[in-house]
Amino acid sequence: MRTASANKPLLMPPVPLALTLEAVLPRLSPRGRAVINFLIITRGVFGSADEMATRIGVTSRFRLGRLLRREGLPPFGELADWTCLLQLLSEAEVKRAPLLRLARLTGLEPATCYRRCKRLLGVPWRVARARGFGWALVRFLRRCRPALHPTAEPRPPASPLPMHRPGWPAVIGLGRQGPALPPVRPSPPGSGHPQGFLAATLPLRDAPTDIAVSPAGAVLATRAYAASVERLDLPRLKSVASVPVGCNPVRLVFDRSGRRAYVSNQLSDSISVIDVAANRRVDDIPVQGWPAPVVLSLDARTLFVTTNADHLYAIHMTTKRVAA
Repeated sequence: MRTASANKPLLMPPVPLALTLEAVLPRLSPRGRAVINFLIITRGVFGSADEMATRIGVTSRFRLGRLLRREGLPPFGELADWTCLLQLLSEAEVKRAPLLRLARLTGLEPATCYRRCKRLLGVPWRVARARGFGWALVRFLRRCRPALHPTAEPRPPASPLPMHRPGWPAVIGLGRQGPALPPVRPSPPGSGHPQGFLAATLPLRDAPTDIAVSPAGAVLATRAYAASVERLDLPRLKSVASVPVGCNPVRLVFDRSGRRAYVSNQLSDSISVIDVAANRRVDDIPVQGWPAPVVLSLDARTLFVTTNADHLYAIHMTTKRVAA
């Protein structure tokens, strides 16, 4: 069983600008940091505020706006411009390349980049380039207001998240997406082996990236672009619950009992713990860096996860703390 999607999970080495902003804005909540991370890896060319709201699980652009104000960050459009400009200035210093070449290499419109620099920093690109990335970073930090609630991260609702927008369906099954399927042919008597015919498809929106089946037969699938994990009923080919987790969930694993599932939230720097019977998130385990692969030890006492900060974490399941 596998998921098929046109969107790939975000697996990448540390982005220097992401590490810099994490250091200078330590007060940000996981969702606030996820917004910045999404903008950095897309170079500020993300799309609509509604799409970003869906990605981080806040359901609407109005809630996204309130989140950014609470975090002390600029409005979404301006924040996207800042991340793009800071990325360009950082690369210009490292590569010693002109803006025209950097913009063309990354598919940006050079004229738009020049205007963005003048609008945000009040000076032409040549002046900003001469003053350097550090000067621009200070200007950005001055634009960020003190957070209204520095330590308060609102918990997502326990109720299921809705399907926020239509999108390309993905297929959960034996692999492909397409028209009507032929009926399943029975296996030869006594063979005991599946024959590999595609029996049915189940459309699932918002970039499903992983699927797992518990020993008791519970089926969960990540929806990376909806900040949620979907509970599926495969015999009836339907979704029965949606569990809000962190931002960009990409991998999941069950424990041996099947009562708990662990999900790596790549852009929230955390592992979410799901109570499978209740269909709800019960805990979050923070890690440093963007986690992806997650594996449970044979004795079910330790959860291992790697991140793009070059860390392999061993998390003790009793305490939910990093042991090594």
